[in-house]
Formats: sequence, structure tokens, C-alpha cells
Amino acid sequence: MQFETIKRVKNNQVTFGAWVYLKDPAVTEMIADAGFDWVIIDLEHGNLNEDLAQALMVPLKGTKCVPIVRIVSLDSDLIKKVLDTGALGIMVPQVQSADDAKSVVRAVRYSPQGARGMGYGRANGWGQRAKSYYQDANDSTLVVLTVESKQGVDNIDEIVAVPGVDVIFPGTYDLSGSLGVPGQFGHPLVVDAKKKMMQACSRRNMNMGDDGDTQEAIRAKLSQGAHFLALTVDTDLIWQGAEKMLRAAREIDASC
Repeated sequence: MQFETIKRVKNNQVTFGAWVYLKDPAVTEMIADAGFDWVIIDLEHGNLNEDLAQALMVPLKGTKCVPIVRIVSLDSDLIKKVLDTGALGIMVPQVQSADDAKSVVRAVRYSPQGARGMGYGRANGWGQRAKSYYQDANDSTLVVLTVESKQGVDNIDEIVAVPGVDVIFPGTYDLSGSLGVPGQFGHPLVVDAKKKMMQACSRRNMNMGDDGDTQEAIRAKLSQGAHFLALTVDTDLIWQGAEKMLRAAREIDASC
């Protein structure tokens, strides 16, 4: 089922996912059971590591929910280790050039398309399914690049032209800072930069990602052509749900 989801992403079809920062595998289990298409397990921010990422991926086996891991930086050794734990997608931050994109694809793919090292790991059943895994992995692993700087936006046409790139995801926070308007997501500079990224993806029929946590935002992002949408963050689900419940209780209490 996960490979059907991967095909949908590669074919620029709409999929919905969630960011994961918490350590408990029950979190990814619940997100998958709810029907999400993918999760991004975030190693860049927070306190997750490769061991915890593997634990968070285990409950996703046998579901349609694809585990994607955002690593700390463009590090081929870390990419190899994370993929060996069973990740079916890699998200790399701060991609700024075609050379960066080529380095990511090379690290994700086995020879002759890349230089990923071969060895035992959870991904290939600790060697028991190595042959079939090596045959299929190049076509069934997602490459998601985060473009979050003015330089990256300036080079977006060259970045999306790199074979093997599946999704461009705008890092809106860092992008706004790079453009000199930190946190101003509606600023014309940020809006225009994301529009340029979207147009570049559209010309290649490549999937563009974005965040959208309200019906209005989701409708707007889909109409703009973003088909790889992160709907929520695991921590937000708890925080916002707790606030909503407590606020309702206090309002009832005040009216009694």
C-alpha cells in the first residue's frame, strides 16, 4: 500500500500528510490509522535521532502511510543510515542549487544511478530481501527537497530539472528570513518566491508541497497546484485540542 502512495506522489497526485516531532510510536500509529498518506519525521528540529526515527516507522508497516525523514543537512552518510532503517523518503533542508539536488539523488539511489552503499538493515529485512530491495529501491524512494532561501528560489529551474527529484517543499519560515521579512508569510516577496517555485514545478509536472491547516488554506493551496500538503503537526493536535477543550469547559463553567 505504501508503494501506491509513492506512485501517487511521483505522479503529482494529491496526498495529505503530517509532521512528527514526538517520540512515541503510538503517534505515527494513530496518524496512519486516521488515513494520512505520509508522515515527515523531523530530525532537523527537536530531539529525534535515527534510532527514534526507526521506532516511529515500525507502526507504519502494512499501511498506506509512507515514512519520510527530514534529516539535519545534506549528509550522504546520514541519508544512507536513515534509508537503511526503513524510510521510504528523504527530505533534505536548505537545498540551494542543482548540485545540491544531484548530491541528494546520488546519496538516495544505488548504482548505477547513484552511490548509496549496500548492506544489511531493516529496509531489506536484515539482508533476507536484499536482492529484491536493491532492484526496487531506486524507483520506490521519494526525494523531497526543501527550498528555503533566496538562492534556492533563484536556482529553482535548475533544481527541478535534476532527474530523480520528486517533490519541492517550500521552507516558508526560513525563506521569509532569507528574503528579509522574517515571519511575514503574506509579504509579496514571500508570495512571489513561492509562486516562482510553483511555476517551475508545474512546468515539470513535479509535485509541489506546502502546509495547510484550515479548509480555506487547503482549498487555496490545491488550487495553486500544491498537491503534497502537510495538514498538521503532532504537537499541534495535542496543544490545540487541549486548548479547545479547556476553553469550552471554562466557558460552560462561567455560564453556570
